[in-house]
Amino acid sequence: APSSKLTPSQDVRTMMASYQDTEVFVLSADSAVDLATRARDVADLAVPLSVAELLDFSAKLSRVISPTAPFRAAVVAGRPAQLAERMRQLAVICENSAPASGQVKVVSNEISISNAVHHDIGFLFPGQGSQQLEMARVLIERFEWARELATQADGWLEGVGAEAITPRILRNPVKSADAAELAKWKRDLAQTQFTQPAVALASLLWFEYLRRLGVTPSAVAGHSLGELTALYAAGAYDQKTLITLAAAKGAAMAVSGGGNGAMASLTCDRSTAEAIIAETKGYATVANLNTPTQTVVSGTKDAVDDVVAIAKTRGVSAQALAVSNAFHSEMMNEAERELKSTAPVDEQVDSLTCPVYSCVEGKRVQTPLALRELVTKQVVSPVDWVKTVSGISQDVDLLVEVGPGRVLTGLTKAINGTDGVRCFPVASKSGRDEDFNVALAAMYVHGAQVRWNELFDGRFVREFV
Repeated sequence: APSSKLTPSQDVRTMMASYQDTEVFVLSADSAVDLATRARDVADLAVPLSVAELLDFSAKLSRVISPTAPFRAAVVAGRPAQLAERMRQLAVICENSAPASGQVKVVSNEISISNAVHHDIGFLFPGQGSQQLEMARVLIERFEWARELATQADGWLEGVGAEAITPRILRNPVKSADAAELAKWKRDLAQTQFTQPAVALASLLWFEYLRRLGVTPSAVAGHSLGELTALYAAGAYDQKTLITLAAAKGAAMAVSGGGNGAMASLTCDRSTAEAIIAETKGYATVANLNTPTQTVVSGTKDAVDDVVAIAKTRGVSAQALAVSNAFHSEMMNEAERELKSTAPVDEQVDSLTCPVYSCVEGKRVQTPLALRELVTKQVVSPVDWVKTVSGISQDVDLLVEVGPGRVLTGLTKAINGTDGVRCFPVASKSGRDEDFNVALAAMYVHGAQVRWNELFDGRFVREFV
């Protein structure tokens, strides 16, 4: 047997999960000149490094920044040469076009700099359609608290008669027998009764990680299902309620409408979509106004098929969505009635810890809040994401998509444009660590007081000399 002296000092599972393709490197200084000097010094130090030393260097830099220094900068890189090149780019910007007080300058997703910026960050939580196999696995593998939370979630679901959800999420695609089995795994996860608690759990895990890093939102919003997570983030209820509520909503929506519902996405504004709907036979309605030029229609299958056909004759791109029912329409009336009796939430909440923007009305919900009415009425009401993003963008300087995918990041860019409040995803694809590092870098330069020691928790960090 191997000698006990060979037993590693750190948890093997955690260490195996701690490898990353990129790291985030943070700097601070009292002036633009000092920041330029610091960036050039870091570039010189980066040149002879090995890839393995990037983690050590990143941790070292995080320990020497000043939380009160007005100038902040962050660079995301995955190779020593890349780090050196980007730090030199940063130095040139500091010397030639440093940001004015209160300004953030984003050179690219991987390079950003700010000068005395106040921190107001908004969180956006995704809904159905953002689900992915393996979502949030990196957190579950790396952190004991995440494993415990996932296990608790499965127990909460089983306690209300639902299925445990982590076995449907954590299915390594590499281990699938063939393409057909992989496709089946994805279809299974896409079923409403499973998607809703699954996405809620993944978003909850990412939110909890950000909270542990010291990043909390100034305002929150969620797209459809995501609004349940937004309400949790604002203190409306606890973790168990979020997961069981998502399950109750998914179960109610899965059986409502008689299975005859359908949805389609049209690349046009609302008025154009409504004009097309007026020409159809049967029931159809606007379900989501996602951007000024993307409208989702919901209704009976025959009516939605007519909408798609008419739209194409008018030169409007239209595509049927892979959904099991006509969400956000009167075909969800049965689901609304079911939720009124089964939703595990209080009738009213007297206060919230931060503003919540309603995805239906696009403005702040008021307290005291009729909570049960809000979560039940939402399933039959259309989503106005344009008003929601426009509203929350008045309160914050940066938006972060907290959960799987980058659907909301794309919609936000289409709404706010290139000059408006930007949005960054934390996990556009499972296992892609660059997304989280870029988002964290953006949060840092926007003034967030990040607990950097938590970022390196459980990773094999050596002393950088």
